[in-house]
Amino acid sequence: MTVGMVEEEPSRADILENIEEGSLQGDPEEDDEDAVHRYNIGLSPGNETASQTVQSTALDIQQELNLGDVRDVITGEFTRREAENLRSLSGVDYVERDGYFLPLSSDNGSVSDVSPASSDDSYPWGLGRIGALDAHDDGYKGDGADIVIIDTGVDPTHEALADNVGTGNSWDSGDPITAGPSDCTEDDRRYVDVNCETDWDDDQFHGTHVAGSAGAVDRSIDSDDVGGQYSTPNTVTRIAGVAPEATIHSAAVFEWIYDSDNDIWAQVAPHANTADAIKWAADSDYDVANASLGGDTSASVIEDALDYATNENNLIFVAAAGNDGNDCSDDDCIGYPAAFDAAIAVANSTVSDDIADSSSRGPEVDVAAPGSSIMSTFPPHQGPDGDPRDDFMGSEHGYLYFPIDGTSMAAPHVAGLAALLKAHTPLEDNDEIRSTIENTTEDIGEDEVEQGEGLVDVMAALDEAAGADETTLDLNLPDSIGQGESATLDIDAALVDSVTVEKLWIDWGVDWDEPAENVDDDVEALGKLEFSWETTQNTVTLTPTITPNEDVSPDPKYVGGEFRLDVTADGPEETIQDSVTLEIDG
Repeated sequence: MTVGMVEEEPSRADILENIEEGSLQGDPEEDDEDAVHRYNIGLSPGNETASQTVQSTALDIQQELNLGDVRDVITGEFTRREAENLRSLSGVDYVERDGYFLPLSSDNGSVSDVSPASSDDSYPWGLGRIGALDAHDDGYKGDGADIVIIDTGVDPTHEALADNVGTGNSWDSGDPITAGPSDCTEDDRRYVDVNCETDWDDDQFHGTHVAGSAGAVDRSIDSDDVGGQYSTPNTVTRIAGVAPEATIHSAAVFEWIYDSDNDIWAQVAPHANTADAIKWAADSDYDVANASLGGDTSASVIEDALDYATNENNLIFVAAAGNDGNDCSDDDCIGYPAAFDAAIAVANSTVSDDIADSSSRGPEVDVAAPGSSIMSTFPPHQGPDGDPRDDFMGSEHGYLYFPIDGTSMAAPHVAGLAALLKAHTPLEDNDEIRSTIENTTEDIGEDEVEQGEGLVDVMAALDEAAGADETTLDLNLPDSIGQGESATLDIDAALVDSVTVEKLWIDWGVDWDEPAENVDDDVEALGKLEFSWETTQNTVTLTPTITPNEDVSPDPKYVGGEFRLDVTADGPEETIQDSVTLEIDG
């Protein structure tokens, strides 16, 4: 659809107002019965008669969703009269106008002018605050977990994402209101110099920023590539996601729409696109889906898709609570899809451990996570000259990193935590992972409608998932090895603050063919028997080597010996010590 065609639509003057309301549906009471709109028709599963009737009634069929035992959903264009008539058809469970979600940041949140680093390092502050950096130090990085970003797309070539990006998908709703499919477009919309590597690339910025908080690789960043330094210098010099080795997949559901009254392009995600993306994530057997999008309008097609994905396919679904806190007079303004029971609804916490004023409040909030002044990845688009957000996008420079506020930025911290639990703990069921996240939070003193259970705590969640309610230490080492071979010490420690390993010789033996010269009584004068060792998350790999003393003649024959490892585990309330002995064969 061209800009001119959109401008000719008489209802386009209400686009921005309707977008703020989370829908482009207009007022159905004033609608002409012959007006054509897009509807989602929910059918009882497997009802072929109802399905055929709906399809024959439609002016155009744009999508069919088979949601298992939950529902079949047909999306298409109908006149208002025909849609109303379908409500009484046997086998039809609901008839709803298709609505729209928005990204929950930038225009709906705010852009930061500072991004502070964590207090003890140079990463974005949120990683340190929730204990993600401690988890990384212990080897918990999400390798093997899959996170789907349901958003505007993900830049697959970004320097901090390329190694972790897997695959993706995009959608074409066929909606006559929007300007076409959700495929990445290089046409001038809101930004210029857009380079689309794939259909699910990001021609906005939101999805790429969200993806970085969930799963950017751990790397240094160049200060010249960092934007947003208007009043306070940026202090972040490294970037990482909560799960920096998880695989990121892109579900690009947003489509561009033009508001002729305000001469501006915006992006909206049709409910039908979003529902199909949720189904795609579940059918692909991915572990976690993050939806940093929302609106005020509930949608049965989304609820059905979540039922199918979470109850039938074990998907963990994380959603931004919304950014309507400043206009929330009744403490009940959580947007959808976060308000659905199947979603983990995430509020936005600040560097001061407050809940941001803009963060939506309500009984549906489950947890809070860092969402203010969050530095993350950015596609290198530029704002066109004259765009009111020139300073934001950087009309003279395509930034690769930028700090943004919003519950959109909070949600991927929780999605990353879910990925860590999936990758590194025995937990398999999504309800178990969800309850672990919620049960291990830190109370930051805010009302429950603001913080939910509290601020997520990565290490507490990992410890609980491992079943750690007391400090334990279990060591496993082979009884013996030959010279030059390697042995691995497996350390299984739970509920510990630190583990230290000390090596201690017991003895080693030498055999002589004839008396030796230049040898003191001390056997060490013969040479050295040493171990090299490498430490990973739970193991110590040891390799014994012998270095003879070249001044000793004749050469001795080494007959082996014993080597002891003393291991100490310091827990919050107790310290445990254990030892293992390794025999070195001669």
